[in-house]
Amino acid sequence: MVTALERTYKARRGDKWEGEGFRFITEEGSAFWTNPVVASQLRPTKNGPVVHTFTITPVITSEAGNGVLTISIDLSPADSGKLTPGTYVGDIEVSSTACPKSTLITFTLEIINDVTR
Repeated sequence: MVTALERTYKARRGDKWEGEGFRFITEEGSAFWTNPVVASQLRPTKNGPVVHTFTITPVITSEAGNGVLTISIDLSPADSGKLTPGTYVGDIEVSSTACPKSTLITFTLEIINDVTR
């Protein structure tokens, strides 16, 4: 069982937001991450409608025989500009050939209203 990381972020509406980069390492080698599928959505509440789907491109490398999965989340100015100020919830899930679907990260993202529109 994977214990998900928890994060809290703030972003200004209409600005580029570079969330955070993550590296997940397994001793099972890079084959553990074969054919990875990474998904992430943003919602106003846990069961609310999806307001944004993140595009995440996983990068798989090998370091000293360990498999490394590197991912990051961000919002473009156009995407953050579409969000109403308030607090949203999201998570990042990953699955691969050797890894069943697992939630790696849960987060809240507060969108702060911009002054100059």
